[in-house]
Amino acid sequence: MDITKKAVVAAAFLHLRSADDVPMYEDGPDGQPDLSKKVAIELHGPGSAPYNKAQAAAQNKMLERMRRKGKVEVTAEEQRAEQVDRLVACTVAFHHIEHPAYPGATGETLFRAVYSDPALGFIRDQALEFIGDWGNFTPSSNAA
Repeated sequence: MDITKKAVVAAAFLHLRSADDVPMYEDGPDGQPDLSKKVAIELHGPGSAPYNKAQAAAQNKMLERMRRKGKVEVTAEEQRAEQVDRLVACTVAFHHIEHPAYPGATGETLFRAVYSDPALGFIRDQALEFIGDWGNFTPSSNAA
C-alpha cells in the first residue's frame, strides 16, 4: 500500500459555531444568514510546518520557564496568551470575520484581536480543538 495516500493536508477550513452551538454565516442583504458565506477560519494542521513551528515555540517557552523559575506553573493569563500566539501562528485566513474594535484590520492584527477577546473565547476554544485533531486535516474532511 502506498502509505502517502493517507497523508493529511496542510490546512483545513473550520466553519465556526456561535456560543449557543449554531453554525455562523455572514448576514445577507435581507438581514438573514447568507448560507453561501460561512463564518470560518482556515487553519494549519499538525502535518504542516507552521503548526510544528508554533508547537516548538510553545515547548521552548515552557522549558525556558522551567529554567528561570524551576517550575512549570502558568497563570491563566499566560496560558491564554500562549494559546493566542499558537493560534495566530497557525491561522491562514479568516472568512467573513471583522472585529469592531479594530476596523479594517486584517491578518495577524485581526487574528490576535479575535483570539484575545474574552467574550469570543468560544472561537479560540473551537480553533484549538480543531487543530488538535488530525482527522480534521484528511482530504475527505477538508470541505469549505
